[in-house]
Amino acid sequence: MKKSYLIFAGLAATFSSYAQGNLTNYTEAINKGLVTVEKPGTNQILNEKSGVVFWSDDFSDPNTWTIDNDTIGLGAEFGWSIDSNNDGWFFTNPINSTSGGNYAELSNGDAQAGTQLSNMTYTMTTANPIDVLSLAGTEQVSLSFLQYGALFNDLQEILISVNGVTFTPVGDNSDKDVLSSSGGAAYDNPDNKLINLAPYIAGFGSSVWIQFRWTTAFPNSASNPNVWITYGWMIDDVELVTNPSNDITINSYNFGSAGLPYYQIPVAQIAPIDFSAQVTNNGALDQPGSMLSVDVTGTSSYNGTSATSTIAVGSTDSLFTTTQFTPSSTIGSSDIALSISSDSTDLYGDDNPNDNSATETIEITDYLYARDMGVADGGSYNVGEAFEVGPYFDIFADQTLKAIDVTISNSSEPGAIIYGVIYSVDAATGDFIFEGNTDDYQLTSSDVSSGATITLPLFSPFTVLTGRGYLVVAGAYGDAGATNDLVVATSGNSEPQTCFYYDGTDLTWYYTTGTPMVRMNFDQTINIQERLETKISLGQNMPNPFSNNTIIEFELDKQMDIEFEVLDITGKVVKNLSLGTTGAGTHQINLNSDSFRNGIYYYSIKSAEFKVTKKMIIQK
Repeated sequence: MKKSYLIFAGLAATFSSYAQGNLTNYTEAINKGLVTVEKPGTNQILNEKSGVVFWSDDFSDPNTWTIDNDTIGLGAEFGWSIDSNNDGWFFTNPINSTSGGNYAELSNGDAQAGTQLSNMTYTMTTANPIDVLSLAGTEQVSLSFLQYGALFNDLQEILISVNGVTFTPVGDNSDKDVLSSSGGAAYDNPDNKLINLAPYIAGFGSSVWIQFRWTTAFPNSASNPNVWITYGWMIDDVELVTNPSNDITINSYNFGSAGLPYYQIPVAQIAPIDFSAQVTNNGALDQPGSMLSVDVTGTSSYNGTSATSTIAVGSTDSLFTTTQFTPSSTIGSSDIALSISSDSTDLYGDDNPNDNSATETIEITDYLYARDMGVADGGSYNVGEAFEVGPYFDIFADQTLKAIDVTISNSSEPGAIIYGVIYSVDAATGDFIFEGNTDDYQLTSSDVSSGATITLPLFSPFTVLTGRGYLVVAGAYGDAGATNDLVVATSGNSEPQTCFYYDGTDLTWYYTTGTPMVRMNFDQTINIQERLETKISLGQNMPNPFSNNTIIEFELDKQMDIEFEVLDITGKVVKNLSLGTTGAGTHQINLNSDSFRNGIYYYSIKSAEFKVTKKMIIQK
């Protein structure tokens, strides 16, 4: 089993977060025991409660709850506990609840010590049914509670029952970011969660049980101990409240060209942008005339709306603007404001207006193309081992790519080697096809301290084609003697299957939802000076991939002493040839694959002053 790396600094745990997949298939798989973040589920709303509290429990009496920890004599660090003690391994402070005193806490051993138990499901359920209909006079009610914790591979779930036997999931914490090396954070302390129960108890509101349940989010990977790690989950001040009359909520929204959001767009790649939102009615009344509105101001302007829709109580609908937004070619930023409304909220107001809007900013540029949001909020790495990571791009017009820009995290180490690669994407298979790469770049102390953006010129300009998809990555060869040698900064989250990570130890592509800060750079002035100074020109091996033999050409502009070497994906030198004093002109190397296994390799021509590297693939 592949090992998992844990690094702790205060309350920030840096676990790498990846899931395996390709461009067309959503695969529930994990690497290093980690998972991607899902969109918020319907009927979950993340706002302040309103209405009348008609039932509450602050855990002052533990006997009002029934705990099933499925463990005997293992202590409070396994399963649910109700007391005023902090029992978990990660959090040193308790939940900041209104009531204070006792609270409920979920633990499953100590991840640092590796004592987590596998194949566990821990539940905490109200000991007695709640007669909602008698207490509230209505079944239009919501569950409210305070929580604190963080999400990893665990499923933190809320369920209700109307018979005490069958429990139905009504919410979970999958709307939270995974706390990992790709970003994320612990929940606010406290975080208020509000879940509309009306759709689940209609006609059965006289007997309602509430349950909090913890298990792994990946039961198909139950043999992996990493999927049973939890930071912990604390609960307090559980309440049932009557629903407000009018409350519509943006659960999630999307904007982008061909489905993907681009935050920096070169003029040549401007394309129409679509907007949509998932909207839930969490109020007690139907919401006729529900509509999404989008306003764009700045260097571009736009006003768009969706068709109106009647959203029934407890229902969710997708609203799409009826017209597309095409940014102007003026260089500069534009602010996007999304908002929702209905006939009732227009007349009477929305009881929870804070969840009715969202904002984004995009920038039209001369030559930069970016999927990331521009401000680093995490990093992607593979401690001391070879990896590549980067986002997928749609191309809307032919354009010559000159370089790959990479922003590094200041968690990187000076001296780390970084390179860039561009892959095209096979539309039929989703496979990544090597198209070109950059020279190596060694990080300086200044680069690391500033979290610099490094421009890596391609060896040869590469024309990206209209209608094609491309993956642009930054990579490292790996160094078994180092730790955390290169960390590529991440910024914002992406949909699954749109950003990818190559693990050089198991030779597998995974997807990651933390958006790597790796960008396309179409600046046509790049490479001019480099070409004038370069003394070595190295060609791509032909054929590539190859099974038996391949030809590598290189050109020198003057006589010099030359070495040829081949490295595997881990950075280990597997072949080295001293070519001695070699004259100016074009030369060939005939490379045989007999001594190599299948996989990705890097070959280099180097002298005392220069080193030029390219990638090749052996497929026997």
